[in-house]
Amino acid sequence: MLLNSRYDGLTLLLNRKVFTRQLFRCKKSNVRYGVIMMDIDDFKHVNDTYGHIEGDRVLQRLGQLLQTEIKSDVQCFRYGDEDVLRRADENLYTSKQNGKNQVTMGEL
Repeated sequence: MLLNSRYDGLTLLLNRKVFTRQLFRCKKSNVRYGVIMMDIDDFKHVNDTYGHIEGDRVLQRLGQLLQTEIKSDVQCFRYGDEDVLRRADENLYTSKQNGKNQVTMGEL
């Protein structure tokens, strides 16, 4: 039951409720953090053209990519339909990571 209340069933990423709780705790404790929001461009087109089952596969693959390619001290959350968030404490964002990561539909 705890698994279902913390994780999104499709992507297996932490869910929006967990994200909201963590932000509240960070604010209450004066912990600085960074948040990056990611959105799948034209996701409606994927669902309309290939069907919702294929759209679900894209979301599942995105969840897998985020879980394997993102550093363990960065947390990823499913925030909305095709919206995903990354949250990390301030020290991670002030490091030498200036590159922009972009995942294309071909990689999903």
